[in-house]
Amino acid sequence: MAWAIQYQTLPFNGLWSHIFNFPDGVSSYIVGFPYFYLDFEFNQTSEHAVQQLGLSLSLGSPPASGQVQSEINVEVIPTLSDASGTTIDLGQSWVMVAVIAWTGAEDPLIMLASDQTVSNDASQLINLPTGTPASGLLPILSGFDLEYASTAYDVETIKVGVSVSPPNQDTAQLGGTASMQDEGGHVAGGSGGSTATITGSLLATSKSSPGFVTQALPGQQSGNPVCVNFDSPLDSAVPLITGFQVQYPGNTGHLVEWISAGTQSWSVNGSTVMLSNAQAQIYDTVNKQDNTKSNVSLVVVGIPSS
Repeated sequence: MAWAIQYQTLPFNGLWSHIFNFPDGVSSYIVGFPYFYLDFEFNQTSEHAVQQLGLSLSLGSPPASGQVQSEINVEVIPTLSDASGTTIDLGQSWVMVAVIAWTGAEDPLIMLASDQTVSNDASQLINLPTGTPASGLLPILSGFDLEYASTAYDVETIKVGVSVSPPNQDTAQLGGTASMQDEGGHVAGGSGGSTATITGSLLATSKSSPGFVTQALPGQQSGNPVCVNFDSPLDSAVPLITGFQVQYPGNTGHLVEWISAGTQSWSVNGSTVMLSNAQAQIYDTVNKQDNTKSNVSLVVVGIPSS
């Protein structure tokens, strides 16, 4: 029994789905995103007001209790639309999706909960491994859905994030923040007919030696490489988004051509993980994000060398 990490850039061969193969079989897994880039299609103009913005997953059925499966089918569903029928350009947009899996038979001291939907500023109760207190809780972002109530508006600020409360005996609270607003007071925050939800995944373990290491990178906004050092060499590693914020300068709203967050690539060299960048961006044809008010939060998960 061991941890395994796989990731893939989508679309892959023109498809927004991918089958991850684990020859040793998987008893549980979680899915997240190292990076996404969502671009409006060109329809007389390349920039548009936004009505809906989202990123979701469609996952195959998880393994039945006591069973393992060798294939995990993951479909990514990106959404970007205005109120006039202009939608996302699937040829220009792309997403990196990653799977962290526990291979082999189930372990009662390990729990991986995928695809938990949480409303803005609410929480979802998650059962934790029993036996000893959970020593490791790792929440990651696995989707979000933001939609203004009735029509499209400019965008001033977008905030998305997932978090987890300290464990209370055998449970923890997986929480989420999601909102989109313009400068005129229109808010997609989950009230008044608007939509604001996040989908989170949670890895929890009660093992004293869990077999993986993590390092959080909160509030990153750099187009330059970001170096992450661990205490021992790694076989593999993956950075995963836990939240992001983008905001145009001067508390003003603008149209949107594209939006992105995360890191586009990374490499593992011994005990060092080098990210090519780590930032959140929003852009129309002239204006871009205020880097002092925009950022992405990541967690780097590493599998130590055996």
